[in-house]
Amino acid sequence: MPERAGTYIASRASLPERAARWKHLRDVEGWHIVSSWIDEAGEGETADFAELWLRIEAEVKGAERLVFYAEEGDFPLKGAYLEAAFAIAAGVPVFVVMPGVVIEPRSCRPVGSWINHPLVRVVQSVEQALAGATRRDAVLSHSE
Repeated sequence: MPERAGTYIASRASLPERAARWKHLRDVEGWHIVSSWIDEAGEGETADFAELWLRIEAEVKGAERLVFYAEEGDFPLKGAYLEAAFAIAAGVPVFVVMPGVVIEPRSCRPVGSWINHPLVRVVQSVEQALAGATRRDAVLSHSE
């Protein structure tokens, strides 16, 4: 099995500030973010959705972790659920970050009971979700 590297971020793509936040983590803060959707999250920027979903699946399966991010007004989500399912199916740990979201005790609404899967950890912040994750400089030094 190939070595997994990087962090895949699953969140709403329809909010420009989300893609901008994940690009900042990658380009400015130096995290090894492997979610290519963040570079084509604007309206009309994805030319082929079938190709996008095949790429997303490969990126998730090759990641060392997935960060599932949602805020209170983000529900119902769509693609982020499928990305989390790809991760769980591939044995990739999932870190759920949902600031301000109240999770109902039994049903785990609004996100669902999948957050109780053994590969899933609910954490309070993106910083906690990234603790121990690969940085871009570490990846660059390995490829030289």
